[in-house]
Amino acid sequence: NDISKQLAKNSATCLELRNGGRTYSVAMDKFTGFGSDVIINDDLISVADARMNGAVLLHARDYFKTTMPSRLNNKTTGVIWHIMQRIGKGDISDLIAEDKGLKLIYSHTELQAISTHEQTLIYPCSGKVKVINKGDLLWSERFGDYTQLKMEIGTEDFNTQYNQDPGESKLNVIKENMIHWVETELNEFKRISEFHYASHDCPVKDKETSDFHGFNEAYSSGNELVITDATEEHLGYVSEKNLLIRLQTIDPAIIQIVEDKANGAALIQDLNKDVSGLVAFNPGTKSKTQRLELASIYMEQGIVRFYRNEHTEYLVQQLKKFPLLEHDDIVDAFSQLVIYHYTQRQLGVYTGAFSYQNIIELNKDENVANKFSLYGATINGEVIKVIELQ
Repeated sequence: NDISKQLAKNSATCLELRNGGRTYSVAMDKFTGFGSDVIINDDLISVADARMNGAVLLHARDYFKTTMPSRLNNKTTGVIWHIMQRIGKGDISDLIAEDKGLKLIYSHTELQAISTHEQTLIYPCSGKVKVINKGDLLWSERFGDYTQLKMEIGTEDFNTQYNQDPGESKLNVIKENMIHWVETELNEFKRISEFHYASHDCPVKDKETSDFHGFNEAYSSGNELVITDATEEHLGYVSEKNLLIRLQTIDPAIIQIVEDKANGAALIQDLNKDVSGLVAFNPGTKSKTQRLELASIYMEQGIVRFYRNEHTEYLVQQLKKFPLLEHDDIVDAFSQLVIYHYTQRQLGVYTGAFSYQNIIELNKDENVANKFSLYGATINGEVIKVIELQ
């Protein structure tokens, strides 16, 4: 039974027994070329790495879905264990739980440092049954009651990493308490709204492998902004151009906010004379995270709300996962919409919107000699367009 006598090879990456059995220890980016009967993923990325570079998590997600499954010698009998501390919304545990295929393949066991609920665990080999009660400590021999650890790393990090609550992660900008759903019937809100918005985040390329076209639609009344629709899809330049034209055809007063980068810059130049309500949004030096953090201030106040439907529920899920996303275009479209409405919208002359605030009603008394015409005004960059309506 002396393991040293059974070893045929002992190196930093491989233990090989004389009977042919092998155990490898390799990083995920070195895993190509190996075949395994049992794969154990142990904390593919650290919280520190995820904070420094969001691409690290995206690389881990790609490995988990593409490289790793192909390494099993036998898909029928092979076993994959994935062991990790939670990092935040959008981490690999979320990927497994939300992917329709993966959640049918994997079972899930959650071990909390301080249990928040009762659960029963069955050990897969011995069949031993263990009951965990609410308030039980996972490893009190090492950590005591976890008071010192909470003080050292902070409550949010403790709840995320040790109590497996991704909603507490510092990585995620948007928290559950920032999400507010509209209670007013949508048509009623549209009737009293002053502004109708469409926000577009355009991709750099037209290929299927490029980023998505992120889209948000919203209506505002007073200080309140309601998000009514949101999508992300691969659109070529011609399709994007047709979308902007079609939206103005449906509602000539719509304000369409387009990021002044990538395809967006070309669309603004191309449609400047044909679509009067275009607004070029320049994010400046602010990062995607900084823009969403600014938008979150208004969300937390409850003045940014969401009309519940399949599209807006998807948007909310993406907002809560950011920055742990493969594609964040729908989030960028949301951020620029909120920022524009609350901080950049012109006062006095209202961009692309004709309402009681910028249209003068005719005096209907025919006996009054001083009659005047009705005009509307829009502003596009530094160009103000005045249109005679009557």
